[in-house]
Amino acid sequence: GDRGELISKGQQKVVQLKAKGYSNAYLYGEKELGGLHVLYVLDDAPSVYGLPESPRVSSSRILEKWLSGLATAGIVAALPLYFVLKRSRQLAETQTISEGGA
Repeated sequence: GDRGELISKGQQKVVQLKAKGYSNAYLYGEKELGGLHVLYVLDDAPSVYGLPESPRVSSSRILEKWLSGLATAGIVAALPLYFVLKRSRQLAETQTISEGGA
């Protein structure tokens, strides 16, 4: 469904749980890491459910993404140069053949 709608419903559930005495009720995934793809309405701390209290993206994943982006950019930048050089060689060969045959 729509994320805004899901967050609103989740927050309503949290209010209901807190009214029933679950003072640690929490909507997990709303703000963690800028917003997760999955939302959980918890009646206790995230650690009770095996979830990290403050999730973080590991630095190795950041480096991996950066390097793969750099490699992709290099390939995208090199392709036009490759085709220009290939066409230049073809034109030079065609010119050499036509000059030799005249």
